[in-house]
Amino acid sequence: MITFDSPVYPDSLDEARILYEKVLLRFTEVVEQGQTSANLLEIITKERDHLLVQLLRVVRKYLQIHQLK
Repeated sequence: MITFDSPVYPDSLDEARILYEKVLLRFTEVVEQGQTSANLLEIITKERDHLLVQLLRVVRKYLQIHQLK
């Protein structure tokens, strides 16, 4: 189980990699499985509660970063 001191995703990529290593690995697996964004969300919603929340945080941060570009 992963615990976090902060409810927000770290701004530093190095910090994020350390704190979310297992979540990021699972996110990579899920992305490889997903055929569409809707399918990606369907796969994520089947995860356990804690992992579900963390994966959704990663998705949100990923989308925020890509909107800025």
